[in-house]
Amino acid sequence: ISNKEKKKKIYKVTVVAWLEKYKKYQSRADFFITKKKLISYYNKNFDKYNLNNINHIFDFVKKLALSPYNTRNKKILILKETSFEFHLLKINLKIYFLKLNRDPRDILSALIPGLKNKYKFIGEDYYDLIFSTFIRYSLSIKACDIIKNKKIIKIKEIKFEELVLKTKKTLKDISKFVGFEYSDKLLNPTMLKKKFKGNNLENQKFKKISKKNIGKWQKRLDQKSINYMEILLKNEILINNYKLDTKRNNLSLGDIYSELNDKYFFKDRFSKLNI
Repeated sequence: ISNKEKKKKIYKVTVVAWLEKYKKYQSRADFFITKKKLISYYNKNFDKYNLNNINHIFDFVKKLALSPYNTRNKKILILKETSFEFHLLKINLKIYFLKLNRDPRDILSALIPGLKNKYKFIGEDYYDLIFSTFIRYSLSIKACDIIKNKKIIKIKEIKFEELVLKTKKTLKDISKFVGFEYSDKLLNPTMLKKKFKGNNLENQKFKKISKKNIGKWQKRLDQKSINYMEILLKNEILINNYKLDTKRNNLSLGDIYSELNDKYFFKDRFSKLNI
């Protein structure tokens, strides 16, 4: 099987996944039309793109996503994707990028419940989650610093807390930045025009934008987890004006290094010697 055929299969899986979302949120009649248009565009246009080129990939995905809709009127495609800034390092297209900054301790507290119902099934444990959060958060900041120097990409940073606590004002700022007219409809989270109740790892169903878990990391995390985040990401926490919980931090960077080394790098090579 050729490399192109492999990629075609991967993209076909993506289309199937999209259709599952459409099926969940659309009426039967709308879903039938969406399915027909998506598959038609995919079959007609897939071979026209160079899938070794990130700009071609992005253009293909954008046009595929818009294919079920009437595009005679101007359409703005908005993608919500984790760690998308790393793809932007290679893309040379006009893009408006919104970076959502959040307290890393709140991020970790949102991920920890997934240890029981998600991450353990893919072989990840507590330390994987800690160090993965640290690495991704740190690299994200570095990637955004590089993107800011790419004139073709416009970047705007907003705080998660502002989006939740000052929703209307923040959405008006975002609308102005991206270039579309603000509407109060934006205050109600939706998925394909239907109410969206969130996708958290605790299966909580929210009726509206919720401030329930903002700044609740002290209640949701144990002290060791708090200490880890505050040592590894101290500068990042302070630069966004979050407060440290240093009074109870009895860990040192040396302790963290030892645990990191023991889990991922240290190998007892002498145990296999016949001495």
